[in-house]
Amino acid sequence: MWCLSAIKGESFNATYSATKGGLALFTDASDFSVGGSLQMLAPDGSFKPPGFYSAHLSETQRKYSVFKKELLGAFKSLRHFLPEVYGKHVTVYVDHLPLVQAFKSNNIPLNAPQSYRQITEIGRFTRDVKLVSGVDNIFADWLSRIREDNKGTAYQSGAELAAA
Repeated sequence: MWCLSAIKGESFNATYSATKGGLALFTDASDFSVGGSLQMLAPDGSFKPPGFYSAHLSETQRKYSVFKKELLGAFKSLRHFLPEVYGKHVTVYVDHLPLVQAFKSNNIPLNAPQSYRQITEIGRFTRDVKLVSGVDNIFADWLSRIREDNKGTAYQSGAELAAA
């Protein structure tokens, strides 16, 4: 398995038109964070990742079911990359089959308003949600596993640094 430093040496032409290839948003969630990577289909048929997203879950969000965490990961990642995907065809790849089935069926969970809102908003931009195996979801999986205690001091406020 390779990590983000492996792509450091690779150059990627970010001006390549997404209309020629396509955009793919790979998302994943873990018990403490969500992650996503926007990837463009290169002329050689491989995916090249021009953007990454990761966010820690709050204490309340950590108690969500797996479905709600995976949905939250797709929702937050799409919101993060909205300027890049707006008006273009984007395929969302997730590693959670019930989430894929939620987009294929017409039965949106009306008894869960948050899930209903998130599915509806993702559906405004794409209905193309596909399943990807966890092994093939390298970047999003890695980004969703960043623990809060490993994030360093760059994100801490002055009061937090003084207390430490």
